[in-house]
Amino acid sequence: MIRQFGVAAGSVALCAVGIFAGRSPTAAVARAREAQAACRPTCWQLRLYTIDRGKLDDFAQAWSRGVYPLRLKRGFQIPAAWSMPETNQFVWIVGYDGPETFAAKDSSYYASAERAALQPDPRPWITRAEKWFVTPVLSGPGAQDQLPVPPGAEASDHFDPVVATNAYLATVPPDKRARSDAYFEGGYWLILWNFLASAAVYLLLLGKGWSARMRDLAERVTGSKPLQTFLYWVQFLVVTAVLLFPLTVYQGFVREHQYGLATQTFGPWLGDQLKGLAVGVVLGGVFVIAIYGVVRRAPRSWWIWGSVVTVAFLMFSAMIAPVFILPLFNKYTKLEDARVKDPILSMARANGIPASEVYVVNASRQSTRVSANVSGFLGTERITLNDNLLNRCTLPEIESTMGHEMGHYVLNHVYKGTLFFGVLTVLGFAFLRGASGRALTRRGDAWRLRGVDDLAALPLFALLIAVYFFVLTPVTNTYIRTQEYEADIFGLNAAGQPDGEALIDLKLGDYRKLDPGPVEELIFFDHPSGRTRIYAAMRWKAEHLNSPLYGVPASSR
Repeated sequence: MIRQFGVAAGSVALCAVGIFAGRSPTAAVARAREAQAACRPTCWQLRLYTIDRGKLDDFAQAWSRGVYPLRLKRGFQIPAAWSMPETNQFVWIVGYDGPETFAAKDSSYYASAERAALQPDPRPWITRAEKWFVTPVLSGPGAQDQLPVPPGAEASDHFDPVVATNAYLATVPPDKRARSDAYFEGGYWLILWNFLASAAVYLLLLGKGWSARMRDLAERVTGSKPLQTFLYWVQFLVVTAVLLFPLTVYQGFVREHQYGLATQTFGPWLGDQLKGLAVGVVLGGVFVIAIYGVVRRAPRSWWIWGSVVTVAFLMFSAMIAPVFILPLFNKYTKLEDARVKDPILSMARANGIPASEVYVVNASRQSTRVSANVSGFLGTERITLNDNLLNRCTLPEIESTMGHEMGHYVLNHVYKGTLFFGVLTVLGFAFLRGASGRALTRRGDAWRLRGVDDLAALPLFALLIAVYFFVLTPVTNTYIRTQEYEADIFGLNAAGQPDGEALIDLKLGDYRKLDPGPVEELIFFDHPSGRTRIYAAMRWKAEHLNSPLYGVPASSR
């Protein structure tokens, strides 16, 4: 795996204006088809219906009870609809954000058995239908930031968080949920396959004597112990990367494209992998030199000092990553849109965060995923959102996401995480000391290993650490999941956007299983499940419907 030892670590837009009526090959129709083709991943269409005289109220009622909830259930967004009695017309906006084109999604909706079963069917009352793809000119809350809250999740005197949670989950079409479930559940097997493949490579290096030969080559080239260590490390990293490359390609490229989550062609993807390899050579080389230096100078207490060096190195890596490492893979720019930037900075100031800038990363060059993060350590902290979040989400969704990331900062999760994984590191080195001693006693001669300070023993140490963290997967996942839940609660209190949080959770459902079983979530989830997060948001909403301090924002009502 090329990056294995490298870095540890909207939406009314994008459519050209064109009339979508008739089938004659006019310039207007051609422009409409071009707009439709460009309408990915986010597309909005304005529909104007002229209704039979005397049937406008009947149409509006049938549409509200039948078409509206079914459209939401099948993955569309409907932020607004209007009735115009003076002209006997009905106008509404329908949007789609997903891997299919708008036309394909719309056709599958009309072809569905659920649409055919709607009673009463409002279509016979339509005398004329006009449809336009639209691009926003103004970005006020009445346009871009109106949230499509499904029936059952709307604020009311009888608001029920469980019903609201189920209403949100019901908006995900069955095919989309099946796809995200399959993707996430496949990740369970990848945990196992990555472990087994890595273990097989390490055992191959030991059993075939390749590791010993790589050590011998490094010793013939130079008499300097640090340089020997670095030369061995380069050989080790390249060989393991090559042997694990087929799995890396499948996991990081083929599979991501199969599920519509990747945007890179193979060349740029491979370029990123090679950059990761280069980072691994440099940073990993420095780390291995330091570790083996400790082992040679403290043969009895090396596991204690090795823990200290490892924790210090993790802190150093976290500190330099936002400034020197991450920009190697993506472009980071300051967010300039005041409409988005100002509310985020206001939220930061309100929560005691000394932030003067918000950064945007062009993650869309690699992926369709929406995300944000807080990175950095000891003064290099940086709050970053990716451009997919900007392009696919409304302001309430962005505020909810950034409130979550600010929670990581305010709750000192970077420092607490360093302490937690520092403890695991100490325990891991203690395990490494005992297990490596027994392995060297039993198999050291067969593998041509001279002792614990032998460079050729590195595959053995890597194997034992892989076993250690594989067994601890539920523990590390639970710790991270707990921090993520804490950040969710902080974000709800900071942003006050429960429906924005719910809608973001559904978008994260593109690649995370929304509704797992409790044992499944406990073992495999390093973030709360979609159901857990949406329920927390709806519970917050229920408790703040009449709060004089917060109040539920208009966009959530």
